[in-house]
Amino acid sequence: MSDIKAQFQQLLTDLIDRHDDEAAAKLELLLTEQPQLMAEYIDYVAVDGLLHHDMSNRPFDMIAPAIPHGRSRPWKPALLAAATIALAVSLWWIFREPPVTPGPTPRVSQQPVALLVGAADATWDSGSAVDAMTLPGAELGRSTLDLASGITEVLFNSGAVVRFQGPGRLELTGPNSAHLHRGSVLAYVPPRARNFSLTAPGSRVVDLGTEFAMRVTPDKQTVVQVFTGRVQLYAADRVMALTESQAARVEPDGNMQSSAWDDGLFQELRVHKLTALINGSFETSQTIADIPGKPGVWGGDMTRIVEAEQGIAPFEGRRMLRFEHTTAEGASDSSTSDAIQIIDISDLYPRIDAGRVHIDASAYVNRIAGDQDTATKFGIYIQAEGDRQPGEKRVGLDRTKSLLESDDNPSTWERISTTMLLPKGTRMVVVRVAAIEKVNRTTGVEFEGHYADGVDVEIKIDPPAAGKPAD
Repeated sequence: MSDIKAQFQQLLTDLIDRHDDEAAAKLELLLTEQPQLMAEYIDYVAVDGLLHHDMSNRPFDMIAPAIPHGRSRPWKPALLAAATIALAVSLWWIFREPPVTPGPTPRVSQQPVALLVGAADATWDSGSAVDAMTLPGAELGRSTLDLASGITEVLFNSGAVVRFQGPGRLELTGPNSAHLHRGSVLAYVPPRARNFSLTAPGSRVVDLGTEFAMRVTPDKQTVVQVFTGRVQLYAADRVMALTESQAARVEPDGNMQSSAWDDGLFQELRVHKLTALINGSFETSQTIADIPGKPGVWGGDMTRIVEAEQGIAPFEGRRMLRFEHTTAEGASDSSTSDAIQIIDISDLYPRIDAGRVHIDASAYVNRIAGDQDTATKFGIYIQAEGDRQPGEKRVGLDRTKSLLESDDNPSTWERISTTMLLPKGTRMVVVRVAAIEKVNRTTGVEFEGHYADGVDVEIKIDPPAAGKPAD
């Protein structure tokens, strides 16, 4: 490890473990002088924000944002301090890549305050800062999201994660604040985003590190429910503290009172998983050549994220994945070039053990025409693994795959998919997309022009058996 890399990791550790202001200042200086480290720093901050919104059920099969991912690192998974977030936001603005979208770009006012994680069955009203052409990973400034129907998710710069359900209007007012004009919101606020503020007509919620939901009805009534932690609800010069399983209602005139808990009010926002796979459209520019050390980052053999080339345009967005070699170092006697991602299933263990969780994985693949020796086969794989005892390997429980013999037309993308009912005891799921050699080449170029894009993982949860309690 280089001296600079060692210094970088030590400063980050000091900042995480001790909230060290001196370390924050040194780290800011180092990242200014060594901008090549920025992708690794942003990777940790942004992916941590996604993977630690530990809600009981994360909805829908969305592809999450195009966040730059670095190589796996021995960093501790501790939550970052407020100083870290402030540094990340300012440096992200300085060094960020331009937003990548194939069509209209969200109207960004000043610097971005959030990222669009994804949208499930979303229909946008005209005039919204986000529309159907906006890809996950787009930067969002202080702007208004007008959602006619469906659900979308936004990751604020602070680390707060908000799911917004239409019909409704949500205004992004800052890196740690929003205003709900109408509709429903479910918010997870990790400790580093403490004091996240969500306002509504005549009221304001200040979150003290929790999971809560808010609904604003067409007649401007506001309902707040707290699932975990604590919030402060302000209305008409009054304040009410709400804790776990408590609810309150605010009338349009500012009258505030406790209300009965409604189990079904925000059920749709909480019932399905949302961010199953991160960056499935490969909208970042990087080389992938390492084993992923945690969920949410791509790893595997040597592959590269590229724009249109060799007569092949991406399936979606501006970038796609190109397979290059069969190991992380280069050519070998292996026959497959793999892109691998670990899927976060940590909130699903009870449902997995009850035999209720299915995983569907799919990808689109393409290649150049080539000659008689050009590889023609692609594969997609799901692997379920059990728990691991100290010093032991995980136990492989099941594996499914699907292979595709591709055509030689570079203008067509072909879909490949596989599915699995996760066996009892599954504690880790790995999804792998691969190009497979036709002629084994141990030196030089192994894949001349083989691509994947639009990788998607959908997690489906069966309802509980008759007589069993609902989730």
